[in-house]
Amino acid sequence: MKKIVMRKTAKYDPLIPGFSRYGSYDLITRQKYQPGIVREDKMAEGIYDGIFASDMRRGVETAGLYHSAKPALLLPDLREVKFSLKDLLTEEEYDSGGSNLVRQRFAERFMDDRLSENRRSIRERILALLKRLTRLQGGTYLGISHSFFMKILDIYVKDGDLFKHPTLLAKYFNTQKKTYNFQEGFEFEL
Repeated sequence: MKKIVMRKTAKYDPLIPGFSRYGSYDLITRQKYQPGIVREDKMAEGIYDGIFASDMRRGVETAGLYHSAKPALLLPDLREVKFSLKDLLTEEEYDSGGSNLVRQRFAERFMDDRLSENRRSIRERILALLKRLTRLQGGTYLGISHSFFMKILDIYVKDGDLFKHPTLLAKYFNTQKKTYNFQEGFEFEL
């Protein structure tokens, strides 16, 4: 048996000098800018049999906060779902509706398959990740990723029909609640 512990990256500062919060987040969601984590020295307890982390800067830096018997394996499959904040809402809508409206519009675009990264690509990344994890020896493994990818993965491991019936996202995804806090997430077994 393998226990997979999924954690969101450590806290990061999204603000880019010369850009608004909205503009900064748009660059981040399009993966045109990779912020580093805010060093808080929040080390996790315990040692994992292995760590798999997003190969984006905040994923790499977060992996360094955890202990493992082996160096972290950096995987593009664990990257955030690529989208443009500007495709979801205007800056005025963002200023008034905030993250709740971003989550709502993200969910709508996922279900309609209108994100920059299509559902087929997200599904392929999830299947590749699960195939890799299935091959591991028994133990406890840490995966470090990003909010929206983690939420879709969480729903997929609970209900494998998500990509056949994308409206299932609405059943499991409360867009009025923060997806995951930094360095928090969910667990599952393979």
